[in-house]
Amino acid sequence: MVIRGGDRLIVEENTTVAETRMDAIALGPAVVGGVLQARLVVGGKTVKVIGVGAGQAVLAPIGEVQP
Repeated sequence: MVIRGGDRLIVEENTTVAETRMDAIALGPAVVGGVLQARLVVGGKTVKVIGVGAGQAVLAPIGEVQP
């Protein structure tokens, strides 16, 4: 596991319009390429992310995540 529940994450979202980085807390474990839930520090929203490394994740595209 490269991400464990409770770890602080930097969640990135890259679109053609903007690049965003958000602080979040992992709500479960994940390996590189694994999907997990994370709670954003600002606003408290829970989002699905894909782990890309220790403390790093990208926002999962809507509709492309399989359970």
